[in-house]
Amino acid sequence: MAFDTLRDQRLPPLDGVFIGGGFPETHLDALAANRGLRAELRAAIDAGLPAYAECGGLMYLARSIEWNGHRAEMVGALPADIVMHARPVGRGYVHLRETGHGRGRAAARCSDADSGARVSLFERREPRARNPFRLCG
Repeated sequence: MAFDTLRDQRLPPLDGVFIGGGFPETHLDALAANRGLRAELRAAIDAGLPAYAECGGLMYLARSIEWNGHRAEMVGALPADIVMHARPVGRGYVHLRETGHGRGRAAARCSDADSGARVSLFERREPRARNPFRLCG
């Protein structure tokens, strides 16, 4: 069953959730204003609802998104804050490891990040062997 993160105030009955890609940074105020849905989604995921998200969906599941100097609260199911930058400077892989702290869902973090990581998209970092573009840290 589909639901609209901008308009629906409640989650429908679900066995799992798939949140695809998109551009949540272009709808920050509307997504943040839908507090009821965000709270229900966070509670459902925390209670073990299986969730799969890609790109913009992962951004939506984070604590917040910052873009063009504007920051808005998101779902908060992922302990990360998204920061969008003006332009991309590279792509790369992030090495994750299982933390063992998952409750019915995968819980992983970057190998060199502390809990509460700040995720920066399109931020220039010092070049690193095999991973010149860090997403966590």
